[in-house]
Amino acid sequence: GLRSPTPPEHRDGHSLEVPTALDEPHEQVFLWIASAIAALGAPVEGGGAILVHCAQGQSRSVATAALAAMLRTGFTVAEAVAAVDGAGIGGLCGAGVNRGFACQLALAGAMAAHKR
Repeated sequence: GLRSPTPPEHRDGHSLEVPTALDEPHEQVFLWIASAIAALGAPVEGGGAILVHCAQGQSRSVATAALAAMLRTGFTVAEAVAAVDGAGIGGLCGAGVNRGFACQLALAGAMAAHKR
C-alpha cells in the first residue's frame, strides 16, 4: 500500500512511502503519482504535515511532494522543488528530480493551469 509505518521522529503520525518505481528519467511518473497525491490530501487539507519518503529521498519522493505543491499553489516545477527542499531536514535535504521526472511535472503543471 501507499502508507508505511511512521518513523518515530515524525510526530504528526502521517507518512507516505512512494510506491516502488525506478528513479530513472524514462520512468512513467503518471502511473503511480496520482494515487500518491490522493493519499497526501487529507492530512495536508487539515493543516497537518506528512512525511513523504522513498528509498533514497532524492527524486521520487521529491517529485511526489513537488507535484502536490504545484497542484495546490500553482508553483512552477522549480518553485515546488525549492519549497520541498526548504522543508527538508534542517532545510537542506538536497532535493532534486531527475530530468525525465521534471519534464513530466512540467507537463502536469501545464495541464493543471489549463484547467484553471
